[in-house]
Amino acid sequence: MRGLRGLGFVGGAGVALALAGPASASPTPRTPTEFGSAQVRPARIDYTGDGSAILGGFTRYRRLHKSSPLADFGRLHWTAYNGREGRAVGADWIDNFIPDGAAGTFHPFQVTIHVYRPRHGIFTRMSITEQGHSYTLKAHGINWF
Repeated sequence: MRGLRGLGFVGGAGVALALAGPASASPTPRTPTEFGSAQVRPARIDYTGDGSAILGGFTRYRRLHKSSPLADFGRLHWTAYNGREGRAVGADWIDNFIPDGAAGTFHPFQVTIHVYRPRHGIFTRMSITEQGHSYTLKAHGINWF
């Protein structure tokens, strides 16, 4: 009897391991960025298509110009990123369009970001919350516009 119980346990463990499958069965979904290809935990996201707003991080700068290097816009801080969703905090650098869109100045606003609804390895929804307001964007291919 003792031997049969041991076999039953080993057999059950074997079935559980077989059902679990390999640890890397599906890759982590990527997030569209508009800066080349979609990325896992991107540092920055352009969600407007015209470069008038960039999701990044807070830096030593209080304002930036269109000619500023992309690295000056900081990095998003991802607090979670897995196969179902990603959550980040950072800054939404928004162009004030003064005197116009080409020569405007970017100012940062605190933001939280939630990417979700993975389809074919890409997160297809992104909710942005800033100053008490939230809005949701739908990905179109690898773009948010």
